[in-house]
Amino acid sequence: MQPDRVALVRAIPRPRREPAGPGPELAVGLGQSGCTISLVRLPDGTPVVRKQAGDQRSWERLQRQAAKQRAFHADHPDALITAPEVLAVDPPAIVMDFVRGTSLGEFLQQASVRQSSAVCTDLSAFLSGQLQCCPSGPAVEALVGKLDSLDLDHPRIRGVPGVGALAEAIRRAFRAQPRLPVGSGHGDFSFDNILVEQHTGRIYLIDFLDMPLESPVLDVARLYLDAAYPWWGSYGRTRHRLLGASRDLAHGLRTVLAAGGVTERTFRAVLALTILRILPYTGSPIRRGVLCSALHDITAELSTSETSCPAP
Repeated sequence: MQPDRVALVRAIPRPRREPAGPGPELAVGLGQSGCTISLVRLPDGTPVVRKQAGDQRSWERLQRQAAKQRAFHADHPDALITAPEVLAVDPPAIVMDFVRGTSLGEFLQQASVRQSSAVCTDLSAFLSGQLQCCPSGPAVEALVGKLDSLDLDHPRIRGVPGVGALAEAIRRAFRAQPRLPVGSGHGDFSFDNILVEQHTGRIYLIDFLDMPLESPVLDVARLYLDAAYPWWGSYGRTRHRLLGASRDLAHGLRTVLAAGGVTERTFRAVLALTILRILPYTGSPIRRGVLCSALHDITAELSTSETSCPAP
């Protein structure tokens, strides 16, 4: 970033806790991680996003998020798929470029078939490229370690039928394919965290997270989960658009994984682990219901795959 922009960013007033009145602050919202997200203007009038942590733990997480986002932007500054530039780290907040766009879930409800197809093709091609450029590396210890760290007695998990047996099936699946593409990943590659810029169709990734294993396989699984088990939107014509685009995206992601050498059994295990990771943080009863239904299907598929293709 140019020095004059650094000075402008540092001149942004801190967001107020009380309702915003006239001044540089345009909007305030609360992120899912408890951070306060404000849309503010630089002294030259340029809108930017300020994301402020609520406590020390969330600030530490936000710093790691900023580091991943900066690295991704540096590697893909002019690419079709990039990330908003982090303009400054101003404890306990980060400031980043404002993207005039909509989340992927909203975009797929509003866009034409041609527009949706183009964006879904771009996402599949991007993830395919990520898989192809990452070397094979050990994965069992990290993935099983993450599974073992989960609280399966959490109120939003313990009601899942056969969750203990499912955890064992996940462990066996990971041990059957002990190596996966390892390199880098987003951490929460969901419909919420993919923005499609208005008028250009350029794609921006936001809200990078820590991962138990830095692997694009986990990103494919997270995106597939939203595509194969859509919960976005209302019903009617927009819902029909969403379902059609999501179905095509899910099919493309399965093709991407197969080409990357990831077995169906391993993919189902990664999907199941992904759901178990996010269930405790899922407040919406509708969303929890969709996830539990998906977990039921994946459990049955894992059981079938073990019977038909036992590990050597």
